[in-house]
Amino acid sequence: MFFPGNDKLGFVVFSDSIKFWDPPDQTSPVLSSEKNLILDDIRADFDRGGHTLEIE
Repeated sequence: MFFPGNDKLGFVVFSDSIKFWDPPDQTSPVLSSEKNLILDDIRADFDRGGHTLEIE
């Protein structure tokens, strides 16, 4: 988490650390296309709130 100013929040997501789904599907890998959709949805939510999301 970081604070970019104007009472907003920022978060960093390390996309390489996203490899598997949460239980009960912890043995199923997250496909690259699925990861992109997830990150796009998260970024859209952050943008609507005026917050910052950095993807590394």
